[in-house]
Amino acid sequence: MASHGDLVAWDGLAFSLAFDASNEGVAEHQDLDAAHLLSNGDLLVSFDTGGEIAGLAFDDDDVLRFDGASFTLEFDAGALDTGWILADVDAVTTPLPEPGPLVTLVAGAT
Repeated sequence: MASHGDLVAWDGLAFSLAFDASNEGVAEHQDLDAAHLLSNGDLLVSFDTGGEIAGLAFDDDDVLRFDGASFTLEFDAGALDTGWILADVDAVTTPLPEPGPLVTLVAGAT
């Protein structure tokens, strides 16, 4: 069963677990706020609270990249402008739409 940090994909016929948060070290209390699937299969994600995954500290205003094995900090909004420190990222996209098939992603499905 999916938890609040998981990401579920719909291919038009069936749902599948695209990202299992607990298997990747995401704390159970953290909900996935935003996700964007890149053409190379990496995920850009943001969570509703800050925390730490495998030694990588992040805030709720940050965007992380998950390459299928580890997380890196992709975007630190608070470092860009201190006004973002009190904000929460709720959507993620790349500057230009990437070509390829449309994949519908649902964050936090239970």
